[in-house]
Amino acid sequence: MGPLPTWIDQLSSLLNIDLSFNFLTGMLPPALGNLQDLEGLAIDNNLFTGTLDFVFDSTVVPGLRNLQQFFCENNQFSGGLSSNFMLKMTNLAYLDVSDNKIEGPVPSHLFELSNLLVLDLHDNNFTSLPSTFPVNDNLWLLALQKCDFANIEVPSTISNLKNLTHLDLSQNRFTGEIPSTLKELAPKLNSLFLAQNKFSPGKIPEWLQKMTMLTELDLKSTQRTGTIPAFIGNLSQLVLLDLDNNKLTAQIPSELGNLASLIYLLLNRNELTGTIPPLGSSVGK
Repeated sequence: MGPLPTWIDQLSSLLNIDLSFNFLTGMLPPALGNLQDLEGLAIDNNLFTGTLDFVFDSTVVPGLRNLQQFFCENNQFSGGLSSNFMLKMTNLAYLDVSDNKIEGPVPSHLFELSNLLVLDLHDNNFTSLPSTFPVNDNLWLLALQKCDFANIEVPSTISNLKNLTHLDLSQNRFTGEIPSTLKELAPKLNSLFLAQNKFSPGKIPEWLQKMTMLTELDLKSTQRTGTIPAFIGNLSQLVLLDLDNNKLTAQIPSELGNLASLIYLLLNRNELTGTIPPLGSSVGK
């Protein structure tokens, strides 16, 4: 309970700080940015306020250059992330600022951090993405769901994040076409969540047939029209297929019966006919 002490930098040999799930309040003390050796910082699930730039502006703070993991999800941080946010913290591998009130653009330089594996920004008030994503061969998880990306298209260069295994863009207000460049992520992508956006009406994209590594595919409320294509039955790794609340018509294809690993199937709120074919697992409609 209460704020972090202003003398925290006197503990100069600290390698890890874990203060998760307490009732800590107030702004982070500037002294936190003086810790030279710190590798892990977990302050998630508290009641912190203020901005993160106050402590993590790499042009101001002398420390934190060895930071590898930073978890601050489920607090009340606000404001934006500047072009200097963690700019020189090049060892960073895990960054989770989800479930806060952070706003403004997502800084493009975060995708240039050469060791970053996980970037979780979901459930904030971000309003824009980089117009051009840099080529990145390391990042494997990008979570952007439940932000304020309204009336903008998903940049086609998101396919430059070539090592992604998990991509979540759901519960925003993205418009335009679902970018076909996503097919370039096929070799690695396991989870693709696009649900509850305002994409232009259209069929389930044919390029999805290239994504044979998918275990989770969520197209709920994305204005999909036409039929469920037979090639869905070839996505043999699928555990979750969510096509809920679209405008899909005609018979449920028998090829869905090929999905032996499927556990979750959601076809409700469409205009489909026929029956669900026997599947390899216990599946509910």
